[in-house]
Amino acid sequence: MSDEKYAIARKVLKGIGIVVAAAVLAMAGLSVFFFIAGRDINPPDVSDLLPPPIPPVEPSENMVPVLMDATNLLVMTRSDNRLADRYLDPKWNRALTLDGVSCTLSEAEAAALVDKLLATNAALFAALDVAAACPRARYPKELEFTLPIRGISGTYQYNVLWSFSFQVANYDTLVALRARRLRERGRSPEAVDELLRYGDMLARFSYENESGVVELVRHVVCVINELREAAVYDDLDDEKCAAIDAALTRWAKLREEARRRGEMFHVWRLSNLLSLDRGELYGRYFPSGFLMPKWEYREFGWLTDLAKGVECFIRNYPGYGRYAFQPNRTLADVAAATRKSCNQVFDLPYSSETRTRLAAEESAHEELSQFHPFSRNSIGKYCFFDHGRMWRGVGARAFDDAASRLAVAIARYRRKHGDEPAGLEELVPEFLDVVPRDPFDSSRPIGYRPDLEVIYTVGPEGYVYDQVLESAARHDGMQGDWLQQLMCMRRIDGRFL
Repeated sequence: MSDEKYAIARKVLKGIGIVVAAAVLAMAGLSVFFFIAGRDINPPDVSDLLPPPIPPVEPSENMVPVLMDATNLLVMTRSDNRLADRYLDPKWNRALTLDGVSCTLSEAEAAALVDKLLATNAALFAALDVAAACPRARYPKELEFTLPIRGISGTYQYNVLWSFSFQVANYDTLVALRARRLRERGRSPEAVDELLRYGDMLARFSYENESGVVELVRHVVCVINELREAAVYDDLDDEKCAAIDAALTRWAKLREEARRRGEMFHVWRLSNLLSLDRGELYGRYFPSGFLMPKWEYREFGWLTDLAKGVECFIRNYPGYGRYAFQPNRTLADVAAATRKSCNQVFDLPYSSETRTRLAAEESAHEELSQFHPFSRNSIGKYCFFDHGRMWRGVGARAFDDAASRLAVAIARYRRKHGDEPAGLEELVPEFLDVVPRDPFDSSRPIGYRPDLEVIYTVGPEGYVYDQVLESAARHDGMQGDWLQQLMCMRRIDGRFL
């Protein structure tokens, strides 16, 4: 009996030994495979995706140092931000929390608090006047910092002070706030002139910045809203309204061009990153420091799972880093995706075929969120920017721009004829050159329901329910998928429903 147990034990140990030996040989084989198969391709030509050389800028022409210094003049507490946001909200009931105390302000009290805030920032507006006279925007080198990673080619990854970019959003709020108070005092033409002057400056800073490394942020949101409100509700002559329409058109074009350039700058960032020593990158900065620039239309939330998988394989298979992270192949994959994105995503309006294809690519991209360790050049395949999801935001912004222009055109028509137009074609050619097409369906114009006072788009799904339009116009409670369709509608004054 003991001999039988001994024989069984020997067989079990032999089996375990075979399994262990097989696992060791498999790991060794995989490591050898990764080393052999980890050959990179030749460097790709991405010259068409890199920013062009920037001519020197005279200090007196550069608005960025002025705006940067102006942050020292900005006086904006958390309570001030809350007050400004609420005051600009047309639905505000003057309920506010100040210094931890909830209160309901009278109209005069709210206006007095706003006037106090504007008076406190008088020096800031003087600085903005200086910046508005500067024709160019470029970050000086001393305002950039270098990611402290030693590169094998002497190239470093540059980044900018993101905090400054977000400070400029406060400038947008204060400019709109001062214009609102001017409008309330019956000085609407003066308010419009200020909004146009400061708006041009903020648009040039946001969308014509020559640095190439800044985050694309919309710094003219409050200014645009206030201009639209003035055109719709104030007693402005048609010349002022035409100037507002021209500014909205100009800023929308600048933003579209900036988003295209943003794709190119992404390749420039990545080309710098890939020139760094891979061992240093993996050992010290991957995954937390990999592809960290934050873009408003890009999400890398699934990158954490991918990073864990890559990290595991790098730890267990010495050759995997060479196999998966191949700089030239990765750059070629990202460059190809960039070119494809610019040809598809920015080619507005979308045809129904293009919309269907982009939606399918978006769904396919979601399936790529799982890490596939044996896919060649995994990082190049799974870490390129998500153009499959970006098309929704591009189309939505185009609709917002068109809705703002239509709100101004309808207001001009109403002033002249005493009523809203029965159809958008009545705005042409006096107030619009052409009726804008639906960004999500090139076969039809933007939707207009004068009976409901609603402007709408069919949206990414390609349709909109009539009952959604009717319910939204009545301000009924809405739930589920209908809430998504609300984002595809505006009132004829350009406001959200």
